[in-house]
Amino acid sequence: MTTILIVLVCIAIALFVISFFAKDRMKDVEEQLEQLTIQTSQDTYQLRRKVEVFEEEMLLTDTQTQQIDDHMASEQELLTEKALHLHAQGLDPSSIAHALHISTDHVEQLLYAEKSRGVLL
Repeated sequence: MTTILIVLVCIAIALFVISFFAKDRMKDVEEQLEQLTIQTSQDTYQLRRKVEVFEEEMLLTDTQTQQIDDHMASEQELLTEKALHLHAQGLDPSSIAHALHISTDHVEQLLYAEKSRGVLL
């Protein structure tokens, strides 16, 4: 009986010593989790930066589009004013089209639109 007890104590001591030299699997899992967390944080940061850049580009594009629309509207108003001025001088639509370098149909559309608004009699 004592022999069995001594053998069991020796096995216990041997296993205890081996446990210090054995690779800790939990430590590996913790390191992998830490690496995954760091990588996820970096990816999230990069995505946020890309979204911010994209939002700035979209905002810039919206501003530029608004400026272009405003510019085109002012050009259209200027063209309409010139067409009305030439029409008031008695020029026919084909002469106005030639003077403004636009089509006769466009001149007729401008004059019709102004007649509809009641500006032109």
